[in-house]
Amino acid sequence: MLEPISRELLAFASASPKWLQDAMRRICTQADLTLQDTIEITQNLRAAHSLCEEGTFDCLREDHLKLPLSNEQEVTALTSISEVQNANRLAGGQSLVFANSGITLIYGYNGSGKTGYARIIKQVCRTRDEQRGVLANVFVDATFPPASASISYKTDEEEFSTVWIDGLEAPKALNRISVFDSSTAPLYADKQNRIEFLPAGLDVLPRLGKLCESLSEDLEEEIAELEKFVTGPLPKVRSKKFLTQLEDLQCTSTGPLPSASSLEAEFCWTALDDPLLLELENKIQALSAPDKVLAQIARFKATFEILKSKVENLLLLLSREGVEAFSQLIEEARETRKAAEIASEGRFSEDPLKDAPLSEWMEKSLSKCRVV
Repeated sequence: MLEPISRELLAFASASPKWLQDAMRRICTQADLTLQDTIEITQNLRAAHSLCEEGTFDCLREDHLKLPLSNEQEVTALTSISEVQNANRLAGGQSLVFANSGITLIYGYNGSGKTGYARIIKQVCRTRDEQRGVLANVFVDATFPPASASISYKTDEEEFSTVWIDGLEAPKALNRISVFDSSTAPLYADKQNRIEFLPAGLDVLPRLGKLCESLSEDLEEEIAELEKFVTGPLPKVRSKKFLTQLEDLQCTSTGPLPSASSLEAEFCWTALDDPLLLELENKIQALSAPDKVLAQIARFKATFEILKSKVENLLLLLSREGVEAFSQLIEEARETRKAAEIASEGRFSEDPLKDAPLSEWMEKSLSKCRVV
């Protein structure tokens, strides 16, 4: 005999962390979790990972479960379906009887009525299939009253009989019977819609799963906000002691988080760290005047630009085109000088002092200046 769901829940809780046991206790004792419950569960989760002060854990116990801890539960079972009228093409005056225990196997040829009886059971009992009603004989062009049948069932040892009419509500005791077939079973596993009723205890784990998803989303948002304050990657550290402590702080670590006192003991400041601090201060001071460094770099750049321009001009002059242009300028200068010499000789050909000695010409010019 299988363990009842209550014992399964207690076994699952005992193997879970305390914060999860506390969450299961809240789910089992309340119809819905309040905002305060979510805040306290989050606080307990943080405390379980040493991210805050101790939480308040009230773990799931047997007295929190309202489910019976034994298998003595009321059982409802179908015993027969008879007096069927206007349901598909099922023949009247027949009775489909179910075994009191074990399995009832119903077989027959296609069109013998197996599906018709299954449609009636779906209407009478609980199923996830759409309630479309049971049609009469669709091959006859006539109007029929609603389908009906006589349903016999028993609760424990007490037997009952009722007349079912399609469209009217069946006795609630029959809702304890769930119907599964090829069209309804996938709906339980695949269709993402809300189940209106779950047997007592079966809703605990689905609600716990939704709670964990919600907590995960909230923590991811918090991590994203904290990452905004991280301006750059942490410097690489080669210290084995530091790397060992860093591994313990990783999310993938299975061990407990190091305590604040252990971290302080491992990484407290000593006099041996003073020279390193002084060295870092000197490096920071050397980089404390970025404007001067930028101005110096700008001057270097301007000097290099001037040198670049001069070198480019020299390279242009030394190129083949530059040498040819320079030679052409020299030739033009020579021709211009020769032409000037020729022109000057013709201009002073009739000068009266052309043949006079220079010293005599200068003496006459000076005597004229004295007379004046």
